[in-house]
Amino acid sequence: DIFNSFEFGCSKYKDRLDRKNDYLDAILDGTVNIILLENSHRDILYINRQFYNYFPKYKNISDFKKRHNSISELFDSDEEGYIDKEYYSKNFDYIVSDEREYKVKITQDNRTSYFKLTVSKSKLAKKYFVVILADITKLELERKKNIRHERMLQQQAKMASMGEMIGNIAHQWRQPLSQLSAIFMAIKFKYNLGKLNSIIPQEKRQI
Repeated sequence: DIFNSFEFGCSKYKDRLDRKNDYLDAILDGTVNIILLENSHRDILYINRQFYNYFPKYKNISDFKKRHNSISELFDSDEEGYIDKEYYSKNFDYIVSDEREYKVKITQDNRTSYFKLTVSKSKLAKKYFVVILADITKLELERKKNIRHERMLQQQAKMASMGEMIGNIAHQWRQPLSQLSAIFMAIKFKYNLGKLNSIIPQEKRQI
């Protein structure tokens, strides 16, 4: 009887625990963010459903772990402003404690997505870390578009300024050229009248 009561109690506790796990899975799978759980050795213990929605090439966590040891292996390293695998590995503890915003870029199957990265220690167990990737692709693309537009405006302003400067230089050159042209016309006119000898000293003084 004691054994049966103990077995019944364990079974009831297991059922309650399973229900809680189901509730937790429903919450984690229902979020719009990618959520992963890692241990202190950077081993991935859990990946929510949203990850597979973004990267359908991976069927489950076992499939992902066959190809990668860390989520950071997906981080691109071809653009400044986004952390890559090397930075993530070397500065993991700093990323956890730092409140600064980190961004990552992931390209899979010719599709590029941008995420805000957050890593925090689990409040339930300090040896676990929760990794959250929040999609900021639309914001990043809009930001890059604004940067390109601003650079184009700066280039146009620079070209306009150069055009104005060249115009000023040309104007300064035109003034003495106009004076020379007038002098040469006067010389030609005097020459035609046969009075060139008397005008040359005066024209030299003007030059």
